[in-house]
Amino acid sequence: MLRHQPVNAQIGLMDGNTFCTTLYPRLFTIDLKIMEHKVFFTELLSLCEADDVSLQKLPCYKSINNLVPLRKSALRALAACHYIPECREKIFQVLFKALNSNNNELVESGFECMKSFLEGHAMELDIVATMCGNLARTAQDFRNINLNLLKRLNYLAQLFPAAFNDTKLCEFLLSDLRKWLEQAIVAYKQHLQVRRLGIFFY
Repeated sequence: MLRHQPVNAQIGLMDGNTFCTTLYPRLFTIDLKIMEHKVFFTELLSLCEADDVSLQKLPCYKSINNLVPLRKSALRALAACHYIPECREKIFQVLFKALNSNNNELVESGFECMKSFLEGHAMELDIVATMCGNLARTAQDFRNINLNLLKRLNYLAQLFPAAFNDTKLCEFLLSDLRKWLEQAIVAYKQHLQVRRLGIFFY
């Protein structure tokens, strides 16, 4: 089991597995009928899905302040499992969740992993459209827009351009981006005025 190993060893095992399963021809294949393989796959899912608080209750992670490198290795290993038919939708959901993380490192890793996953297996458009639509609806209120959200939308548009073919959706996003930009300009001007007043009184 991964969690019986030190964290650096866990990362090494996951990265080694990713390397072997992404070579052509593949040097190693995960077979979920084999108990050890199933446990490994389940642990990958757990590392990607569990929150920090839950993971840090486990003895091997108690002293770890930053779990991001571990999660990134787990995401790469999961993305490499696109050849397992019964797990594809679950893997897709986990990678999509990483793309929607508030942590920029995980968002970037989620993007790279999703790109790799889609090269191995394309997902049905209706599944993609539903998930992209949820994020787009969040962006329809310009008060929700920030750099993290814009980065996520940019990555999704690169990964799933067909999901953004809806004219109304694009018009909503464009309108909200304009509002957001207007608010940003107003806030910047107010900031400059405050600075000038501060310099004047100083």
